[in-house]
Amino acid sequence: MSLDLETRTMMLESADRLLRDLCTPELINRAEQGEFPAALWQALQEAGLTLVAVPEEQGGVGGSLADFAAVLRLLGFHAAPVPAAETALARYLAAHAALALPDEPVSVAIGQSPLQLSGDSRKISGDVRSVPWPSHAVVAPARAADGKAWLVVLKAAPVATANNQAGEPRGRFNVADVPVAAAKPLALSFEDIWALAAFMRVQQMAGAGQRVLEIALDYARERKQFGRPIGNFQAVQQLLAELSGQVASLQSAAESAGDAAALGNLGFPVAAAKVRAGEAAGRIAAMAHQVLGAMGFTYEHRLHHFTRRLWVWRDDYGSDGFWAGTIGRSITAAGADALWPQLSGLANK
Repeated sequence: MSLDLETRTMMLESADRLLRDLCTPELINRAEQGEFPAALWQALQEAGLTLVAVPEEQGGVGGSLADFAAVLRLLGFHAAPVPAAETALARYLAAHAALALPDEPVSVAIGQSPLQLSGDSRKISGDVRSVPWPSHAVVAPARAADGKAWLVVLKAAPVATANNQAGEPRGRFNVADVPVAAAKPLALSFEDIWALAAFMRVQQMAGAGQRVLEIALDYARERKQFGRPIGNFQAVQQLLAELSGQVASLQSAAESAGDAAALGNLGFPVAAAKVRAGEAAGRIAAMAHQVLGAMGFTYEHRLHHFTRRLWVWRDDYGSDGFWAGTIGRSITAAGADALWPQLSGLANK
């Protein structure tokens, strides 16, 4: 079920105002130094953004994955330094497993190889790296003895933590027969769970890319050289045109993936969007920094809050090369006759 247009628009406009007021450059910088922005987190939670894809009968907003995608793009646009995206994904997974989660920030430990669940469903073993926000509650998919997916709430502490290049905390969970806090069967495949994690990062990257373009355009209008705005120079105009094209293609891919996911298709559209996001991230960052010149490389300017996230998020949950290989293997296995229906969207109808 999707939110109606009016409800979705009101929710996003309200959240945008909230984030513009609270998610300041100073707050992001403090978050990178280890200060958790509790007021921002509380405001996002009260706005229902972490429950957007949870059914109403389970206490959520009742939106679809397309609505979830729109919220994720907004969080990426503001570089929100809280695990709101991860919490929203965790609560979506928990809704599928009918698993109760604590009323606090919740992250996800999703690796290409899932944790292994013991026969009595009480203990887990395995190794998951680059877990975002590992000091908070963490849920993870685990493979049961019969090969099916379960969702578990981890009780273990991470064995190592550090901030990544974007200043966001990451950790590693390396466990052997460690008890879990809770576990329930999950009505999703491991492939879909991995795709949902990649889907999350695609949407955040689309939002961050849009903000990078906005920053570059504003700078080109305001910065003057030889008595006129640098945006009047042909070389800068060419850069901005190419930057706009990269951002537009990323936005289109992200929105298409959101629409497809809302219809239950987490295959080709999500893989294609992750490829496009990974390819676009480096180009968007490079062109924006070229437009801003030396100013864009200073810590005081906020461009780096978004470009550093683009660099990191492009490799989360499979790089563009990984997902390109996934597409290639899928098309090869399906045969030549299946290629055009997949490309044209006929396979979704």
